[in-house]
Amino acid sequence: MRDMRGITLIALIITIIVLLILAGITIVQLTGSGLFGKAETANQKTRYATAKETINLKLMEIQLDCTQKNEEYDIIKIAEGMEEAKDITIEKYYNKKEAAIKEDITKNITNLEGIVVSVDKYSEYKFLIGEECKIKGVLEGDITNTTNKEDFIDAMEFEKNKFNETNDLKSNTEISFEPKKYTNKDNIDLTVKIKNNKGIKYIECQNIDTKYQGNGQSEIEINYTVARNGTYEFKVIDNEENEEIKSIVVNLFDRVEPKNFTPIKVKVKSTSVILKGNAEDGDETEDSLKSGIEKYEYYVNGAKAGESEVEEFEITNLTSNTSYNIYLVAYDKAGNLKQSETINVTTISGKYATLTASGIIDAEEELASDALTKEAFDGDMNTYIPGGNVKSLYINIDESLWNKKLTFYFQAGPYHLIRLYNNTNNQIFYQDSRANKHEVTILPNTARLVVYFNEGGALYEVEFAK
Repeated sequence: MRDMRGITLIALIITIIVLLILAGITIVQLTGSGLFGKAETANQKTRYATAKETINLKLMEIQLDCTQKNEEYDIIKIAEGMEEAKDITIEKYYNKKEAAIKEDITKNITNLEGIVVSVDKYSEYKFLIGEECKIKGVLEGDITNTTNKEDFIDAMEFEKNKFNETNDLKSNTEISFEPKKYTNKDNIDLTVKIKNNKGIKYIECQNIDTKYQGNGQSEIEINYTVARNGTYEFKVIDNEENEEIKSIVVNLFDRVEPKNFTPIKVKVKSTSVILKGNAEDGDETEDSLKSGIEKYEYYVNGAKAGESEVEEFEITNLTSNTSYNIYLVAYDKAGNLKQSETINVTTISGKYATLTASGIIDAEEELASDALTKEAFDGDMNTYIPGGNVKSLYINIDESLWNKKLTFYFQAGPYHLIRLYNNTNNQIFYQDSRANKHEVTILPNTARLVVYFNEGGALYEVEFAK
C-alpha cells in the first residue's frame, strides 16, 4: 500500500507540471506574437496607415488647389496648407542651411526645405515632407511591426545629415571693408575683404552684373565703389554651392558744410585771447550724415595763428591795447569747412582790465564775484597801505565814464582805498572807506583807477550809474 501511495504522489506532481507547461503555451499564443500580439500589431498598422493616408490626402488637396489657382505647387504652399488644416499640426520647420529648432519652432517658410507634421488623432507618428512635395519618411513613432520600415530609415538619414551640417553651416562668411574715413567726395573706392572657410567659388555684388571669381580661395579682396550711404549686399557662393548673403553698411558720406557760427570770447588778456569755437555740423540729408566737428583753425587779421581739435584755444603773442579782427574756420570729419563771423577783439592795456560806460568789457571773468580772492589779476599784489598786506586792482578807465558815478561793493568790510590817476600817472583823487559799499564819481581826465583792499575782503561787483 505504501508503494502505491508513493507512485500516486509522483504522478500528481508530473500532472501539475504538464498542466503548467500547457498553460504557458496558451498564454504565449494569446500574447506577444500570439492572438493579443497580432491584434496590437494590426492596430499599429491601422493607425500608421490612417495617419499617412490623412497626410497624403491633404497633399493631394493642396496640389489640386494650386492647379485651380494656377499657382506653383511647392513646399511653401504645402506648409501654408498644413497650417490651415484643423486636424494636422506642423511640428518642425527645416530652413535651408539651418538645422531644425526642436523647442522654439521658428516659422520661416520663405527659405523652406522641409516640414514635419502629425495628425492630431495619431500624433505618435511624425512625418517628414521634403522639397519633393511628398512624404519622405517618419521621424517618430513605433513602426517596428509595420511594413514601412524604410520610411523611418530615410527620414532619420535626412535628420542626421541636417544636424551633422549644423556646425559647418553657421555663418561661414566674414566680410569687412576699408577705409572707414568720412568723406565729402562723390564716391569712395572700398576694398571689401571676404572670407569663407569652405573656399569661395564666386561672389555676386549688388547692382553689378559681374561675378568675382574666387577660384576656391578662402579669402579674396574686391575693389568696390559706392556713391552714397546705405547697405550693400554680397552673395557668396562657396565650393559646395552653398549661398550666403553678407552686407556692409556704409555711413561715410557727409557733403553738408557746418552751420554759420560766431566764436565766443572766453577771456581777453594783454597779450593773448581765449576763444571758444561753437560750430555745429550741418543737418543730415538723404545723402549726408553728421560726421561731427573735427577741428578749428584760428585766423588773426587774415593770418593763421593756430589750430585745435578742442573747442577752446588761446591765441598768444598779441600786443597789449591792440585791436584785432579774428575769425575761425570749422572743419567737420569729412573735410567740409565753414568760416565763422569775424569778431573784433582789443587786448587790455598792459596788465589791467578796462571799464566803459556800457559795462564791464573784456574782463567779465576777472571782475566776477570771486575772482579777486583767487588773485586772478596781474596788478601790484605787494603794495602796503595802512591796514596791512592788501591786494590791488588796476582798472583802465574809458573817457565814457568821466563824470559818471561808480559804486563798488565789497564782500567784507575791512579797510579799502580808491585812487584815480590821469594819463601822466599823477594822482587826482584819493578816498578810503571801511563800508561794504563805496561810491566814487569819476573825474574828467581819469585814465586809471586803483582799488586797494585788505586780503580778507573781496570786490565782487561794480555798478554803473544810470
